[in-house]
Amino acid sequence: MFEVTKIGVGAFWFLPKKQLRTTKFTQRDYIDLIEFGLCKHNDIDLLSFETHFDDSFDNLIDLETDWKEVIDNGGHFDLPAFFKTTFIIKIPKQWQLENTAKWRGVTIDAPIEITIYDTFYYPVTFVRLLDFSRENEADGSNCIYVSRKYLEYLFSNDPHLEFESIGPSPFHVDFELLHAAFSSVEPVEFECRRKPKRGYDLVVFQYNATALGSNDHDDAYAHLIYCLAPQLGLYYHTSASQIRIINAWNEVSNNHARLVDLSGESNANKIGSIFKISSLVRASIVDIVNFESEYKSTMDYIKNELDDDKNRGVATYLDFYLERKIREFPRYDASKYYAFADFIEKRHSKWVEVSILAFAGLVGALIGGLLAKT
Repeated sequence: MFEVTKIGVGAFWFLPKKQLRTTKFTQRDYIDLIEFGLCKHNDIDLLSFETHFDDSFDNLIDLETDWKEVIDNGGHFDLPAFFKTTFIIKIPKQWQLENTAKWRGVTIDAPIEITIYDTFYYPVTFVRLLDFSRENEADGSNCIYVSRKYLEYLFSNDPHLEFESIGPSPFHVDFELLHAAFSSVEPVEFECRRKPKRGYDLVVFQYNATALGSNDHDDAYAHLIYCLAPQLGLYYHTSASQIRIINAWNEVSNNHARLVDLSGESNANKIGSIFKISSLVRASIVDIVNFESEYKSTMDYIKNELDDDKNRGVATYLDFYLERKIREFPRYDASKYYAFADFIEKRHSKWVEVSILAFAGLVGALIGGLLAKT
């Protein structure tokens, strides 16, 4: 049989809920919680945990920390890098017909293997369809979409675990892995061919059994996702950074809109607006300065990590998509907002100065009048 592995990529993972009542929660407790949470569902089987490091998993995890916020801000959940959770899921056909088939146009009859990699940058999820025939019409992106929706459904009311995800999930590429005649004269492990398509590209990997030291398809798959995980982790870190930067920019824009409204002619000289304008001007300027600093540091970090990965010999099969993601990172110009806030601050200061002088003159006149009468 012509064996082909259909692979999909996304980013979803599990986090412990803050409501867990315990004074001591270790990495091992987290693993036990994942195992319990997954295995209590009849549709999930063959669970395994692996790490590339020798670790006892005795380190404590702070349950008061907002780990979703930490991860989105470029931090790392307190597990060893490249900690890997793998399980197999069989999604009921009736559930698919009622929930996902109308959107994706297919139902998936074969089991799906799901691997969640806790990369240095961001969690990355790989799925592969455990039906190795090319005739199966479900592709990797379908498997990611249906798996994510089903896990959202299963864990929507779980008392111990939060199911988290970030887009794009699915990653807008379908992957295939196959063992075929190897054309490269170099002893490389994989040949990668990108086939642009409408909607989702197809990226095909052919593995070199000699270079890999194994003719086993499962070994080739395990090594491929290990190679792809760092770049995809940086890709999803960039996605999370985009969301964070967009939210920060929205805060800057909202403060600007409030300042425009409050500093209009109908409000500018009202006594009640004086202190509000002063406070909002300061807040606007601080937000702008913080935004520009965060934007620069975020972009510098992503670009430096991309360059460093290349220098460290990290696999660069997905450079095209990562570099495009960075190019599409939104650009913002806060200079007009800053100039307006600065203008309002100077106008406001001038108005306060004139008001104080006028008030001082009035008080002086009153005192002079009173002294003249005496």
